Amino acid sequence: MSLSLKSNYVIPLLLIKRYASSSSYAKKPSPSFDKTFNGVVNRRTKAWEKDGSMDKDTWFKKKYAHIHIKQKQKDAHLQQVKDSYHTQKLERLSHKQKYNTTKQTLLKHNSSSFLEHIYGTNCVIAALLNKNRTQFYRLLYSSESVLKENDQLSQLIEERKIRTVLTTKHDLNLLTRNGVHNGIVLESKPLDPVEITHLGPVNIEVSTFQINKFQSEFDSHDEIPVLKQDYLLKNDTNKLYPLGVYLDEVSDAHNLGAILRTCFYLGVDFIVISRKNCAQLSPVVNKCSSGAMEYIPIYMVDKPLTFFDKSQEQGQWIFITSHIDKNANNTRRHTVPKLSPADMSSILEHNPVMLVVGNEGAGVRTNLQMKSDFTVQIPYGGPEGLQGSIDSLNVSVATAILLSNLLSSSSASNASS
Repeated sequence: MSLSLKSNYVIPLLLIKRYASSSSYAKKPSPSFDKTFNGVVNRRTKAWEKDGSMDKDTWFKKKYAHIHIKQKQKDAHLQQVKDSYHTQKLERLSHKQKYNTTKQTLLKHNSSSFLEHIYGTNCVIAALLNKNRTQFYRLLYSSESVLKENDQLSQLIEERKIRTVLTTKHDLNLLTRNGVHNGIVLESKPLDPVEITHLGPVNIEVSTFQINKFQSEFDSHDEIPVLKQDYLLKNDTNKLYPLGVYLDEVSDAHNLGAILRTCFYLGVDFIVISRKNCAQLSPVVNKCSSGAMEYIPIYMVDKPLTFFDKSQEQGQWIFITSHIDKNANNTRRHTVPKLSPADMSSILEHNPVMLVVGNEGAGVRTNLQMKSDFTVQIPYGGPEGLQGSIDSLNVSVATAILLSNLLSSSSASNASS
């Protein structure tokens, strides 16, 4: 009885479990099957399947084989352009390298303020003769004939023991900025003019006059603050006292060089320049002066008003200022006596003279004119009514005219008296 009841319960349970398991699989099919089945039934027809006459590889070769060839051609063209650009760049660099090597060796000190390049035969010889120049680096020349044809230059090079370097004219053009160098350039320390405060008395018996140097707190106390300078005595002129020229803010290097050349040629004893707003003593000034910058003593003044006052008081110097009176009706409270150029012929017989010339445009500053003993103006001799178009002379030409009147011959002054 018990066995039959157990079998009756067990068989239906097994049937229920089998049915449940089979029904669960039927209701929830495998997701991978659905994806695969739907993809096969509903998938998009490929391009190579539309034409059943060719397979996939043949279709791709037919459609894209020519694109691959064009890409190769394009890559080859780009590579050719790149190689051509690289070749041209190397050619340019090799061409520039011909000059860069020499330029670097010649111009390596060019930007330094401790070195300048003096050019031109006369200027180089004058620089080598100048005792105030103590440091020379080397002499550059473009051909052997430059040294062989000039015995004085060869002798000075040997005496000063200067190293010579043979180079090209192109290199010399670079060093001188296309200046007229005559195939020769001298590297030297720049010429530094002595700064002074004022001029002292004149000793006419030994033909010397006193110059007071500027003494700063950095200068050595052993240095002598007073200099004695000789001046020229000319028997054929009325020059018994020294003659100097003061340049007030002459800013053009060519004018400065021309003035130095004129002063040296006519017999001026020394030059004084203002520190501010005046052209520097450069190789351009040296070339324009044809080497006169090396021969004539040049001094520098930082305080012009003090220089005028003390020189007049302690040395009895007469200051004559070049002046153009454009407004004849202008009257000042303190008028300065005026001279004509002919009136200056006898001044050097009695007193030392400083001729003051000024800037190319504005002339001598008003405060310096007021400190002067006399003013002088070169009269206009051109046609009537055209004076306003050209109302002044070049500063170097005006200086030459005034100096020629100051240094007139003794016979002419005796005849006029």
